[in-house]
Amino acid sequence: DDARSMPDAGSMPDAGSMLDGVPIAVKDNFCVRGAPTTAGSRMLRGYEPPLESTVTRRLRAAGAVIVGKCNMDEFGMGSANVNSASGACINPWVARPARREPGPDGPVDDHRLGPRTAGGSSGGSACAVASGAAILAVGSDTGGSVRLPAAYCGVVGMKPSYGSVSRWGLVPYCSSLDTPGFLARSVSDAAVAMHVTHGLDPLDSTTTRVGMPLAGWRVGVPVEYDVAECTAEVRAAWSETCSLLERLGAAVTRVSLPSTAAALAAYYVLAPAECASNLARYDGGVFVPSGKDGGFHESTARARSHGFGPEVQRRVLVGTYVLGTDVTARYLDRARRVRRVVAADGHARGVSHTGVDLLLTPTAPTVAPLLYGPGGVGEGGGFDHQSGMDDSATAGYAADAMTVPASLAGLPAISLPVGLGFESGMPVGMQLIAPRGCDVELIGAAWHVERA
Repeated sequence: DDARSMPDAGSMPDAGSMLDGVPIAVKDNFCVRGAPTTAGSRMLRGYEPPLESTVTRRLRAAGAVIVGKCNMDEFGMGSANVNSASGACINPWVARPARREPGPDGPVDDHRLGPRTAGGSSGGSACAVASGAAILAVGSDTGGSVRLPAAYCGVVGMKPSYGSVSRWGLVPYCSSLDTPGFLARSVSDAAVAMHVTHGLDPLDSTTTRVGMPLAGWRVGVPVEYDVAECTAEVRAAWSETCSLLERLGAAVTRVSLPSTAAALAAYYVLAPAECASNLARYDGGVFVPSGKDGGFHESTARARSHGFGPEVQRRVLVGTYVLGTDVTARYLDRARRVRRVVAADGHARGVSHTGVDLLLTPTAPTVAPLLYGPGGVGEGGGFDHQSGMDDSATAGYAADAMTVPASLAGLPAISLPVGLGFESGMPVGMQLIAPRGCDVELIGAAWHVERA
């Protein structure tokens, strides 16, 4: 415990000695030499890359021991970790609702006690940390894929500023949004991983240096994040966290970020467009040979039909459509304009027109949804207050509504477990968002909140 102390917001522990022999799990879209890298897809089953990702190479150089690869949504596409060739991830937490109706023979069975989703797409990484199988886990965050499973599994999830941690060796989904991130049991542990891996990388031209001082704690609570899907227990945790920040001396104020409402729609245009381009390389010629029967188009269609799961196929189709010349102006160009507006809200010091240093929001509007049962995500369901989802195949995208804006703007964000829901008994996560480049300051602020 003494080794983990962080006396001020800008301090970092000595990472070299702290990682010697530490067991670390790695999401299966990071290339690790000598181990398979499948990205959760049949398309890459059995593939062993000839290279090592910069993140895992730097962790190993600091003494960490990689003990395994983690399940994930196929190519990072999903919010519940059910879109995987290896099957769904199950949340290690067991729901213990406080409100149960007694029956004639004792407490009745409650559908809320079924297995829960671990969140996605880094659900396996979150499970590894929450269950104690690993001390740290590496994940990737495109629109919330580290923060959402962290909130659902009751662990810390850190998404650095875009470019502060190298993407070299990360199987791409949406290259302009993909960001390596870390899941841990404490902010201090996440800080160690960040300290070891961040910095310039000659193999990745998008990497940048981080570090920009914050004058003080001025915390904004965006009114646009108070959406109808927010459950009462998430709202209660949000209010309690605001009160905690005020007791710590922060000035908490309500702010407005009008671009928030359009961010999710823009993300689900931009991300499929880039994934359609990135996944065009999987034509059956290398990773999953499709045989020599038929021409190029036939063999490619056969390989992708077998190798890609339904969610990946859905996003590739959407992306291919919006990249069509006759609809680009209608969808893709508008989505790019929305992204620029979202980034303008928070690219500089603070949030430009609100004058705050940090934003506080829920990480997700609900606790972890049911995996099976009425409307469960493992059965193709979507969003609902009680089960977590409804029957639409795409309604589950709403779970990303609170994490996507930081991704579009390239901002650092961290999800912190702040307690258990008063009704579900499941972990509730809160998200802190800082200006771009303020990763170290964000970690320091989160550490103080965690300690309090």
